[in-house]
Amino acid sequence: MARNPSAFAKRQREMQRQRKRAEKARRRAERREDKRRAGTDGDVDPDIAGIVPGPQRQPWMEIGGDDAADDGGGDDADDAAP
Repeated sequence: MARNPSAFAKRQREMQRQRKRAEKARRRAERREDKRRAGTDGDVDPDIAGIVPGPQRQPWMEIGGDDAADDGGGDDADDAAP
């Protein structure tokens, strides 16, 4: 009794799917392990690692010069002409 050629092709496709799934699972496990190793430095999220909470420096404070003392409000009552 001869095998149906389409049954053979179907079995080959299924074997290829199984190999692909196994390879994908291996890559996923490897990525998980890499992330686990990278996260051992205090379990800090790398996106927020350098952020310091609290008030931040204003852009005009970094420029310097005469405008450094200005609060940037622009509508101070002291500066208004009578």
